[in-house]
Amino acid sequence: MLASCRAVDWDKRNAPQRMSQYNTTPSIWTYCDDALKNTYSNLRPYQMRVSDSTTNNIYLKALGISSELITARGLIAFKEATTLESAEIGVDGRDHLLILTAAEAWRNLKATAHSDGIDLFIISAFRSIERQAEIVRRKLDAGMAIEDILTSCAPPGFSEHHTGCAVDLSTPGSHALEIEFDESAAYAWLNKYAFEFGYYLSYPIGNPWGYQYEPWHWCFKNISEP
Repeated sequence: MLASCRAVDWDKRNAPQRMSQYNTTPSIWTYCDDALKNTYSNLRPYQMRVSDSTTNNIYLKALGISSELITARGLIAFKEATTLESAEIGVDGRDHLLILTAAEAWRNLKATAHSDGIDLFIISAFRSIERQAEIVRRKLDAGMAIEDILTSCAPPGFSEHHTGCAVDLSTPGSHALEIEFDESAAYAWLNKYAFEFGYYLSYPIGNPWGYQYEPWHWCFKNISEP
């Protein structure tokens, strides 16, 4: 690991303080999934079978998300990353965490983009299953229907952000997490070059999982098998 990088053991440093309300402890996992594979055969270590995930995911029960809805959408379950490092510090001081290989690839991508006159920065990176549940709960409390929420927000246990491989990106002059990002020079650059660093657009228009188009959401997928 580069000397400038700071490794983070998520389990020890950020053990959730509010897990007691769910009467469970956080699951600690690692690595990223190839989100373009809508199959559960020959599962990799960072995937879970949907049947296992929905049965054991106490957050889904607490939020009223049925296994039938998960199955109907064909959603892929993701395990949480375990060893994370700081990929970037936001202007607000927020520490954006990724797994080591994804973080290194991100820094190389960002540096190359910068040399091409493109400024990219992270809006969101690693997100725990607990944090995902909090986001969904907040939307439910605001009166949104769960079916509407899940077009723009993955159920807890089913977000690529759990893996420490996914990033939501933005660029100066573009509103964060808005489709207008695809009109930017930064998006055009990513479409042309991101794959060279192992990053791919996860949710294009008409993606098979029923998520809205997210031009800002990219996931690192070049991972050596353990």
